[in-house]
Amino acid sequence: MEIIELSITAEESENYRKITNRLKVLGAVGWVKAYIWAVVYVVIFCAIGFALAGRYALTIMQYVPVWVWPLCFVAVWMVSAIRRSGNKQLKVLLQKYLFTGFADKIFAGEIRPSRVKILKDKMIVYGNMKIGIFDSGIGGLSVLHQAMIIMPEADYIFYADVDNVPYGEKTKEEVRKLVDHAVGFLVDKGCQAIVLACNTATSAAISYLREKYKLPIIGIEPAVKPAVEHIHESGKRVMVVSTPVTAKGEKLKKLVDKYDNKHIVDVVALPKLVRFAQDDDFDSSDVTDYLKSEFAPYNLNDYSELVLGCTHFNYFKDSFSKLFPDDLEMVDGNTGVSNNLKNTVVKKGIFTEKDKGKKGSVEYYYSDRKMESEAEMKHIKKLHERLERMRQI
Repeated sequence: MEIIELSITAEESENYRKITNRLKVLGAVGWVKAYIWAVVYVVIFCAIGFALAGRYALTIMQYVPVWVWPLCFVAVWMVSAIRRSGNKQLKVLLQKYLFTGFADKIFAGEIRPSRVKILKDKMIVYGNMKIGIFDSGIGGLSVLHQAMIIMPEADYIFYADVDNVPYGEKTKEEVRKLVDHAVGFLVDKGCQAIVLACNTATSAAISYLREKYKLPIIGIEPAVKPAVEHIHESGKRVMVVSTPVTAKGEKLKKLVDKYDNKHIVDVVALPKLVRFAQDDDFDSSDVTDYLKSEFAPYNLNDYSELVLGCTHFNYFKDSFSKLFPDDLEMVDGNTGVSNNLKNTVVKKGIFTEKDKGKKGSVEYYYSDRKMESEAEMKHIKKLHERLERMRQI
């Protein structure tokens, strides 16, 4: 995907024509310069060492194996070479033609140039597409998980608003305000398309967001249509489980009215299930008891389709399967929204043939805080592993 095109002089074109693949390859002159600087560094280090060690310096050197010295010099040479790589040259050029912030974002890793094309009178900087995926909590990881399977080439930023979860117990106005902040955060991070991996957020805010932001914003909705179409046996019904906001929302009502011609769809709100998910409580007796109490008014043997109308509910597929008949089919919107995402970025030119085969990356944010510690990443990996197990059910 093309990030930006810059007009440059013919002289600059010649100077930078060999800069490709993020410009990390040095020419012969660059290596010679790096070698000279490495010699300078070694001389300085040795002078400092002799000054500090005094008369003991020669004694210390006798105990150091001979092979260590050339190895140290090579290491210094490599460091010097890296410091003088094409990335540094590119930054000078970008800072000349662009506001400094753009160049800084590239070299801070916020924007990842994957290729630079130098023509006679212009320079084109290409980069990996960046996709934002938002949810009120960890439920959206199920959408991210599926998107990474369908489109592994993209760079993803996952944003979970854990400070304000659950959204399903808030008013529509409160939800819209929170989602607007999160989407603005993702836009500032350079995302070129955003997925609202939250049925509640989609229902409450997507129309407003599409008017405000000039980039593709893809929502998710309960998969009522495919569930109704799967009903082949007379007398069987469809149950949609969701948060209270989604259950009461106009969007779900319209979906049911549109596709439920035979009046076989029942909607059940499960407000506490999101809190169980946020507490990593997926298959305890408390979860089972809660589901039994909420499903008590219904004969579960009547249902052959269960629509998961909240992305958090994907963590509980094993718990649902224990309560419903063996032939139950659970349907979520993850595959549909991931396919919609890919079709959208292809149509908009964000994803092209040249992007195929690249390896993307993922950054995780919990309410504006980047997740980086070993413990945080271990927990996220554990959630992905559970989602993969649930995906097989």
